Amino acid sequence: PSISNMFRLSSGTVDIDGGELRIGNLSTTSFPDLYMTGGTIDVSGGTLNISDALLSTSGTITQTGGNINLGAYTGATNSSSTAKLYKTVGTLNLTAGTLTVKAQYPSSSDHAIYIHGNAIVNANANHTTVLNPSGENMYMDLNGKTLGAMTINNSGSYSVFARDNFTLLGNLTINSGGKLESMGNAGDITLDGGSFINNGTFDLNSSDMIFTGGNNVTCGTITSAGAGNLVLTKTSSTNTVTTEGDLDLNMFTLNKGIFLIDGETVTADNTVYVQGGTLKITSGLFHHNTPSTSQM
Repeated sequence: PSISNMFRLSSGTVDIDGGELRIGNLSTTSFPDLYMTGGTIDVSGGTLNISDALLSTSGTITQTGGNINLGAYTGATNSSSTAKLYKTVGTLNLTAGTLTVKAQYPSSSDHAIYIHGNAIVNANANHTTVLNPSGENMYMDLNGKTLGAMTINNSGSYSVFARDNFTLLGNLTINSGGKLESMGNAGDITLDGGSFINNGTFDLNSSDMIFTGGNNVTCGTITSAGAGNLVLTKTSSTNTVTTEGDLDLNMFTLNKGIFLIDGETVTADNTVYVQGGTLKITSGLFHHNTPSTSQM
């Protein structure tokens, strides 16, 4: 987008405690960005609506409440190819509130969310990032960063793809009709104290899902065509991960905590390591399908 289509912030503060800051006509203009090269955006209440992207090459973005809606344009024209949340340098503080990404340019080489490895991210489980695919696939590249909670909403025939590893401090929720897919072996997902709630579709492919942190949590359905891996390294030996769906795995590793199978089927086609913690079955099935290696 041209400079004339941008709300530019180079220094100073944009402080939203209530009401609405709207950048662009959400029904007719697809390109206006908030282009940030310095300064501070502080959202503690109200709503920040941006037709296209929050493009930040420096400065501090803080959300302690309220709503941030990116790619909020509702018309028929494609948005720009800029990632709707694009952060390369500076700090991103996400402690509460909801940040929703509603669009992406329809290309697998572009992103809905891109956070560079040089950016500093401070997150809390009380913050939620929501992805709403609306007529196109969405791609996330989080470069191993940690966010709060994440929700994937109804996407029809479209999916959200994780290009890189990331960690969540809260729950990962896939709502009915939503789809999330890890790309190859590059999209490891670590849940540090949160649950995996799957009311939609999840394909782990050949990546890892890792449960760490405290709390008793749940694990919903995992599909991976026998290629994905599940790892449990909970903080305490009494922290329980309870199945709430069937799991289709390549490898299963239990280092610490309790893995409770409560009526579901867990299939591991390759290596099973129980080298700490407790594997507990009250009903259902754990099937080591191809016994190449098993260590108890």
